Amino acid sequence: MRLVPVVAMIVLVAAVAGAVAVWWPAGTSTRQAALPAGMPDFIAADPAKPAPATVFKDGAGADITLGALKGEILVVNLWATWCAPCIEELPSLAKLAEATRGQGIKVVAISVDRADQAVVRKFLDANQARGLEAFHDEGMALARDLGVKGLPTTVIIGADGTWRGSLVGPADWASPAALDFLRGFKAG
Repeated sequence: MRLVPVVAMIVLVAAVAGAVAVWWPAGTSTRQAALPAGMPDFIAADPAKPAPATVFKDGAGADITLGALKGEILVVNLWATWCAPCIEELPSLAKLAEATRGQGIKVVAISVDRADQAVVRKFLDANQARGLEAFHDEGMALARDLGVKGLPTTVIIGADGTWRGSLVGPADWASPAALDFLRGFKAG
């Protein structure tokens, strides 16, 4: 009968180890804040790896890569105009972009729509996301290279250009807890 407490202890140790792995992923120099409500499915990259060098379009229609934005923590959100959870999330991303402007965190909301960039810009303006640049991954090459399995997907890229983790599904990015969480990503 002594086996039950031993098994319970092993399960507890495994659960704690899993929680620490999410809070303190390999390659992270400082412990990041606990996951805020609404982000329980954030999966830390273990180990952190370089962001893909895939080309997508910036708001002006010019080619750009995530590497060109190195130096800031990137909140890379892949979304589409036909995705209801994406539409729900866009206003909080716009608020995050406004709240973090000049603070070393940049929101990179990238549409994967087939529609042209002008349609995407108009959609953002009509859906409380005027403050977001209309990045575009029309051929979904970046989405494929980031392993996107559903929309919206948000990938965090550290200021050092490394992929730190991802979250599938909408989140409240405008919350103070989300901001604290993002500030926890420092160059490794």
